[in-house]
Amino acid sequence: MSPVPRQPKKRPPRSRNLFRKTEIRRVVNVARAAGFTIQSIDVHANGKFSVVVAPEQKGATAIAMDEVEGWLREQQGKG
Repeated sequence: MSPVPRQPKKRPPRSRNLFRKTEIRRVVNVARAAGFTIQSIDVHANGKFSVVVAPEQKGATAIAMDEVEGWLREQQGKG
């Protein structure tokens, strides 16, 4: 008489990943390219994350909001 094969143990399904490392890497690279210094990255239980940037240093040049709005209007006009 041959032994009865045992069924493999069932594992509970893994939860869906709420965020990926690549998303955080992308945000970090964009913030650094924009000239910001990252102070911390907060990951929340629901999968959202926030990047906290350090306060501006003296002598740093800030982009005027009207420049950003003008650039945005140009991009929307192209599309």
